[in-house]
Amino acid sequence: MLTTLPRIVESHVKTGKVKVIFHNTLSYGEGSIRAAEAGACAARQGRFWSMHSAMYRRQNDLFGSWSYNEWLEVVKPIGVAAGVDVNALLACMNSHVTQGQLKANDAAQKARGIHFQPIFDISVNGGPPKRIFGAPSYEGFVSAFGG
Repeated sequence: MLTTLPRIVESHVKTGKVKVIFHNTLSYGEGSIRAAEAGACAARQGRFWSMHSAMYRRQNDLFGSWSYNEWLEVVKPIGVAAGVDVNALLACMNSHVTQGQLKANDAAQKARGIHFQPIFDISVNGGPPKRIFGAPSYEGFVSAFGG
């Protein structure tokens, strides 16, 4: 997705053909909650996608058996790479202000039958959504969009 999403944004989102909505799932334990919280806190700074990409690139670092404080030390340079105000990010994460909404969103996803990522629901011209499991290629997405 690190190379596919930017292409989709350029060719379909910026042209108004496609709208991307991201929903977290918290199905992978404490690491999922921490990463979702970091993304939600970065979103408060308008940096969700850059934080998402930076965490994705460093996901092996994020999903170790870290204590919470050790994990925060791991996420700091990721936040810097994503262009977030790291102090504000850490304050947000330490307050857990986004956690309630993240858990509610996760419950809503599970109610829709979504228990892991990536899953894409693609609706063309308001039609019924077609669910795609996994991460298709750019061409696979374009085909799902109807060309």
